[in-house]
Parts: sequence; C-alpha cells; structure tokens
Amino acid sequence: MNKPPKRHHYVPQFFLKAWGNDPHVYNVSQKRWFQPSTANIALENNLYILSNEIESSFITPYIDGFDSDIKFAQNNQWKDLSVTQKEYIYKFIILLDARNPNSIKQMKDGCKPFIPQLEKILNTKDSFEKSILDGAKNGVLILVLTAIHELGLNNFIQSGKSASTFKKLQILINILQKCNNWPLSYLDFFKNKDVFFDEFIISDENFLCSNSPVFRHGKYDEKFTVAINLSPLKAYFISNENKLIEAYKKMNHIGKIDFFNTMTIKESSFIFSKKKNEEISSFIEKVLL
Repeated sequence: MNKPPKRHHYVPQFFLKAWGNDPHVYNVSQKRWFQPSTANIALENNLYILSNEIESSFITPYIDGFDSDIKFAQNNQWKDLSVTQKEYIYKFIILLDARNPNSIKQMKDGCKPFIPQLEKILNTKDSFEKSILDGAKNGVLILVLTAIHELGLNNFIQSGKSASTFKKLQILINILQKCNNWPLSYLDFFKNKDVFFDEFIISDENFLCSNSPVFRHGKYDEKFTVAINLSPLKAYFISNENKLIEAYKKMNHIGKIDFFNTMTIKESSFIFSKKKNEEISSFIEKVLL
C-alpha cells in the first residue's frame, strides 16, 4: 500500500479551484497579496495522522470524494440537484467544517470526557488501538468517526485489512453511541423541515473564500446557522434560527454579498479571491480591523 500523503489540505484543492488554479491570496498577518498554486495553500503537514491504514484507505478517498458533486453544484442551481446530490453537499459542508484545524482543536477538548472510558476499553499494547487513543487525545478521532458515521459506514466495508479496521471503528462508534449518545447524524438536522435554505447567486465574481470557509453559529444538533461561499458566484445560507433568518431576509443584494464575505473571512488567516482590486482590499481591511 502507498504511504498516505503528509501534506493535508483542510480546504480541498478541487473546492479552491473555483477561485482559480492560482488564486489571489491575501495573507492576513502580513497584510499583503500573493498568488500561489492551490497545491501550496490551506494545508498543514500531518494534520490528520491517526493510523496509516485509516489515512490511506479512508481520509484521502472518502473525505475528498465529493469533487464531482461540488463542481456540479457550483455550476448548477440547487433546484437542479438530485436529492442524493443535495445530501452530498450537506455532508461536504459538515466535513469541511469538521476538518478545519480550528474545529479539530475544539474536538480535542470535546474528547477529554471520553479519554478515561477509552483507556478502559482499548488495549494500548495493540498498535492500532493505541493510535485510536492517541487520535482521541489530538482530536482527529472525532473527525474520523463523525465522517464515517455521517457518510454511512457501509461505504467503507472493503476487503482484507481495511475491513478489519473499519469493523473496529464500528464497534467503537457503537460503544460511544450507547454510553454517550454520540456521534449523531448531523445530516438529519440539515434535512429537517424547519431549516431555511437560500441559494444566493450573483453576476459578478465577488464572493471570497478563505482557509476557514464554513461559518457556523451554534451547534448542528441544536440551533444553528451556516453560511458558505460555494464559488465566486454562489453562496448558501442554511439556518433554523428564526431571528437570524429574518435578519437575512431583510438584507438587500449588496448587504448579502457583504454578509457572506464577512462571515467567510472574519476568522481566517488567508483569503482567496478570483480577482484583486482596491475595493476588495478595502473591504478585507475594514472587516479585519
């Protein structure tokens, strides 16, 4: 088996390429523009280390397996997507949020209550089970289990060693669900009839992206609002928070563009743009002041 990649793009290259193969990038800390390849931005070395088996047979092919559906959604209206494609978009948003370094740090803190329980049920003399415990301590285990649960474990039943690996992960998921009612299926909360969804399309390529492209307010299993710029021309607003929904509906065209771009860049360290001009630079500086 090939060794898993060490350079982990937490914002997939196929997603960023909507802003160009060599997008204009604003470095927040240095307050300057540069123009790298998508291969060299929004990545960290060894961000998702858990075990070679999980990384090579799960993270690379499955978490990054939404490219065709995302490209279709970027170029077609929501009403033209199939039910399955819409579910894939929701899953992509959930995992794009979860795989961000800031989210993984939060998962690390969220894992702390589980550590004593895992130490009791895992045999740390076994290299795989030790890597699971290490993954719980660094937050990556939560990402992996959430993704497996969200995508559907049946997608991962393979042959040989992979089948054994995912069987162990399935047992772990069952234990956590029984003892802690976790992980939940966040997809179900997106599909709830009380969730408001809006696809906002513009004619000029003014939507920005960043290395923290999913804005989320609240928790998926409670009250939440999500905003994401899917491309330079399109953004999604998803919410079950009535006050925020009403506020969004009252925004005019320019107000919505500013809203989506503000939510996209306010927690970021790198900002991606299809074009570079004084208006965009001024907007970025105003938001980040």
